[in-house]
Amino acid sequence: MVTAFRGLTVAGVRRGHGQIPYPEPLGLASEIALSFPEGERIPAMAARLKIARLPKSTREKLAEALKAAQTLKGTK
Repeated sequence: MVTAFRGLTVAGVRRGHGQIPYPEPLGLASEIALSFPEGERIPAMAARLKIARLPKSTREKLAEALKAAQTLKGTK
């Protein structure tokens, strides 16, 4: 299931990128995959999530979301 990314503040409550339910990063990844060339997608996702530094584990999670979203949407 893919859900639109609702942002980092929902109903007045701020949430960190680790608190976002999995379907929302898929929605963000789908949007990013259609809007950015491959080499710019992870930095674009990080910017939308307001992540300044990308440790390897976070980069891998974003790459995983992109791959899953592309598989669901059939984009490359």
